Amino acid sequence: TLEKKFEGFGEAAVPALMQVLTTNPDAKMRHYAGIALRKMPRIDVRYLPALIKESRAGPRQPSVDDGPSWLAIPIGLVRNNPDALNYLFDIAEEYGNRASSNTVQPAIQRSNRDVWMVEARRRMESFRPEQSGEYLAFLCDLVKFGWPRPTDPTPPDWLEPALVRIAGDARSNSGARSVAEYHLRSFRNPIALAAIIRDARVQFAGTPSWDGASRFVRIKDSENEEQWERLSDGSLEITISQIGRFEHTAREAAPLVRPFLARPDLPDSRAEAALTLGLIGDQGAIPDLLIALQDKDDW
Repeated sequence: TLEKKFEGFGEAAVPALMQVLTTNPDAKMRHYAGIALRKMPRIDVRYLPALIKESRAGPRQPSVDDGPSWLAIPIGLVRNNPDALNYLFDIAEEYGNRASSNTVQPAIQRSNRDVWMVEARRRMESFRPEQSGEYLAFLCDLVKFGWPRPTDPTPPDWLEPALVRIAGDARSNSGARSVAEYHLRSFRNPIALAAIIRDARVQFAGTPSWDGASRFVRIKDSENEEQWERLSDGSLEITISQIGRFEHTAREAAPLVRPFLARPDLPDSRAEAALTLGLIGDQGAIPDLLIALQDKDDW
């Protein structure tokens, strides 16, 4: 009830809430004050040092596991302030998923878009090999949220070169390289295509073979008993589809995709393979496609 009443006072309630947050001996009351501060329209910069200090101390409720991000939104409400933005980006880097990036991201977005996009760019262009893939994924998602505009939905021109640098740096950890490769798919970048083909070779090689008759495969259950189960091809279908997005530049992947035309036990992957082989312009697939057309039992 008090939280709602404080919210009605708006920015005028900030001094009282800050006093509770920083001086009240009751941990629960300090926690409630922090929650109420999230509802304020704006917080004056003079309160930023105290907010950062309380944030570093962590949540005052033992049942809350938000780490330093529990005051991310109030810190973000110190709008367009470089110290506030630096601290929020540092939280995302240091604590990863434990920083509740779903809280940190909207906190950053409390500032003007152009302001926080400048900081996001600086962080991506200076990304270091030892920094985590988790942090890079956070930066990519943040930038992806920030670039769409009604008049110009294209991504910023600096993003692809930044991702190429990370993906191509042998010193970068595997997690960061994988994230960079994944986001380079949006640009149909050759690095992303090479990564998809590399991973597809491993994935497709591990696909159980078909006996030519049954639509089921023999597996062992948790008690080591043999069971029959329909082979799931959802992940295979996705990989084949991703290859098709690169169109003619992915023609080298044709030999990997063609065998799926002869897999009626994998109907979704079979259909996606036909589409992908057309998209990449694989002339060699025409005989196999004509054979597949003759299957009257497969729509």
